[in-house]
Amino acid sequence: MTYEELKKFWAEHELMDVNDDYEYRCYWDKYLAMLNSPGFIDFLVPYMKTDMTEDEYGILTEVVDEISPKVVTQEFVEQLKIRNEKEPHRFMYELIEIFEKELASRGDRP
Repeated sequence: MTYEELKKFWAEHELMDVNDDYEYRCYWDKYLAMLNSPGFIDFLVPYMKTDMTEDEYGILTEVVDEISPKVVTQEFVEQLKIRNEKEPHRFMYELIEIFEKELASRGDRP
């Protein structure tokens, strides 16, 4: 996947019919499959650092609680912290703590 393909995927979110539950479920299932796939978080982090818009971050926050803690990285958690300072989401603090505990249990904390 390229960043352009990712941006196109996020743009699809804006075009969805809010009353079409099936369309939404398919979209979220596809997004979660990407987020939980090996290596995708590593792909996403540089984009989060430089190019992620508020809308794209908003889409991420809608599903971030369904990301497996086993695929997160320290860099991803750091980007969540930075973004959450700029655009706070109340549940994000607890989620970051969960992710940090998983990283510590894996010995991935610097």
